[in-house]
Amino acid sequence: MEKRSGLSRQHRLRQTGLPSTRLIEFHAVVSHSHPNVKDILYGLNGASRCWIVADSNRLPSLHRMAAVGFRQRPNSMWSKIGWSLTSLPPVPFFACDDSMDIDQLKYFQSVAETKSFTESATRMNLSQPALSRSIQRLEEEFGQPFFERKPRSVELTDAGLLFQRSATQILRILEDTRAEITDDGETGKIRIGAIPTIAPYFLPNLLKQFSNAFPRSQLIVHENTTDELLKRIKQGEIDLAILAEPISEKYVEVKPLMEEELCLLLPPDHPLCDKERISMKDVEEEPFVMLDEAHCLSENIHSFCRQRSFLPVAVERANQLATVQELVSLSHGISMIPDMARRLDRSKRRVYKSFVSPRPTRRIVCVTNPYRFQSRLFAEFRDRLCEYSKNF
Repeated sequence: MEKRSGLSRQHRLRQTGLPSTRLIEFHAVVSHSHPNVKDILYGLNGASRCWIVADSNRLPSLHRMAAVGFRQRPNSMWSKIGWSLTSLPPVPFFACDDSMDIDQLKYFQSVAETKSFTESATRMNLSQPALSRSIQRLEEEFGQPFFERKPRSVELTDAGLLFQRSATQILRILEDTRAEITDDGETGKIRIGAIPTIAPYFLPNLLKQFSNAFPRSQLIVHENTTDELLKRIKQGEIDLAILAEPISEKYVEVKPLMEEELCLLLPPDHPLCDKERISMKDVEEEPFVMLDEAHCLSENIHSFCRQRSFLPVAVERANQLATVQELVSLSHGISMIPDMARRLDRSKRRVYKSFVSPRPTRRIVCVTNPYRFQSRLFAEFRDRLCEYSKNF
């Protein structure tokens, strides 16, 4: 193997940054239900370059397979580098030795998320010195610093980013296993993601109804942009996301919920307020107040206008829909607002109108990760979400 690689063992160990005194073993987690397993998977461990050739047509229904490299001493350490087949492209994965525990992974994740030892210590109910020692032991175990310490924050190093992806996978697998074992259809945690133009208008009544029906359940809401929520869906950080199309992400399941009208929003003294039938031609020359481009609602509006051969001129942009509404009230421009936001707006300082057919709309969808365990409680919530959407 040494001759075939063309590299000395020590040189290869220096490439990985792993101490040469450790047991090197390559592990890959395989999902036998994944429809797109690549034919060839490779992983670099600390002793050699291992190639695993897997014919997807003959791949056995096994959840684990391993290729063992050099072993320097028994009962020492499993390698920190491998490739997971549970998603494409491959995601780094590692197996831990006996000296590492799950709490250390949780501490690491908390510091990586908050970028602060002080905030993480408070969140994890630890003293800051104890948390710092735990992270330091983890870094010593791997022979690499995971955080770049700054005066008021910390940032992940390249090694820390690699470790974060792997730690996320391990914690996700443990959480799925725990959920599957304890699944009783009544208790459990459901993490729901929603974009800002949906969450405050659509979710409150749904969450209240479900909590009344399942009082021992725990519903946690994450509000963010579409791109960020899709990333969290794939990483297993949330269970379900309520978004608006288009959804271009691969390896997620998208279920349509409802079609929603986008209403024209006008200041009360605008000339179009007195017009009964308003078409897109009536607003071609109007200045628009829109959300920032990171929000999919802006793309929904642009897409509809492009189909009518014009682009709206955005004179101002905001990060919140409420800000857009207030700016329109002050005659800074006009806008298009989802109907669910119109329903909750009781202000008389702005006017909502519908366009003549074809009216601009957006499609609301439910996005899930089909490769994660889905409990009976989760299935109940998803079914109630679909029914709630039909009557919304």
